[in-house]
Amino acid sequence: MSIRSYNLVIPLISGKYNRLVIYGDFTWAQVKRLIHGNVKQIRIMSNVKVNQSEDDDVVNFVLSFSRGIDYK
Repeated sequence: MSIRSYNLVIPLISGKYNRLVIYGDFTWAQVKRLIHGNVKQIRIMSNVKVNQSEDDDVVNFVLSFSRGIDYK
């Protein structure tokens, strides 16, 4: 799926899930929309487009997400 296609699908994804495995190309904003407080594991099996202005946000997220053995 393309970034544009995921813009249509992501709003339909809901529920309490704790593992997130995504395939395809995403933007950082799309990935952030899929991650909520219950998510403990994330696996991205493709590329995430990150704008230069988002670099700090990505680094801060990775550092804060890695807060325990269950969080990967």
